[in-house]
Amino acid sequence: MLFNRFKIFLTVAAGTLTGFAIYYPFVGGRWATALGILGVCVGYTIVVFGLVWSVEKWDFPAKNPKSASTITVMHCLCVAWIAEVVNFGILVKPYLPSWLDSPLSTIRTGRPGSTGFELIEVGTIGITLLVEFIWLLRNIPKRTDEGADLPDDRACGS
Repeated sequence: MLFNRFKIFLTVAAGTLTGFAIYYPFVGGRWATALGILGVCVGYTIVVFGLVWSVEKWDFPAKNPKSASTITVMHCLCVAWIAEVVNFGILVKPYLPSWLDSPLSTIRTGRPGSTGFELIEVGTIGITLLVEFIWLLRNIPKRTDEGADLPDDRACGS
């Protein structure tokens, strides 16, 4: 149980750090927007499939190509949706009313915090992650034990 929680933490940390590693070196450059979107999509992919791995249900359906293609198409649709949400947020930000674009609080740090619109974007990405994760858990076949297919005398170690 503790190891599964560590795998979940490791997955989320790896996805977040990968997204920052793709975006951060190019902040302020002309490719910052495109690489920011790419960083979010790569990090999202790591988190989604890492969460499936962390609940020990990762036995990718190599024997069933139809199932593998269905999973790939579903994930590509979710990644495209995430890219559009982030792109829309970047494009619409200059036109937002002040009540939606102003920081929600400056508690303790004195620096502006997240805006309401940023929280809506993060919430949309979180809901997409939850929907895809639940869909994957229902559609990826359960992992089979390697010893389950062996005859009884070999399974006992004799």
